[in-house]
Amino acid sequence: TSTQSRYHMPAYIFRQVLISDDPDMAWVPASEGSVPTGAIQGGMTSSGEPLYIGRTFHEGTLTIGKVHPSHNCLYIPYGGDEHHYTNYEVLVCNTINF
Repeated sequence: TSTQSRYHMPAYIFRQVLISDDPDMAWVPASEGSVPTGAIQGGMTSSGEPLYIGRTFHEGTLTIGKVHPSHNCLYIPYGGDEHHYTNYEVLVCNTINF
């Protein structure tokens, strides 16, 4: 019996880095897919839905992940798997100076 794996290989990889000399950022508690005002967008789904930067504790380790609002949760990578949480923190920018 042969086994085939299916996976998505992006056509390109693009990364952005958030840098600030005077960061006014904070981690704000959230749950059930909610996204507080000022949340930092970290990416988007293939259909264009925004994903936000979040974090939670998993097995004693503070782990960064993506808040997926329409799935009502935060997803984190850990141990080769993706885990979901309904209670998490979201990275927000409190002020923007121009």
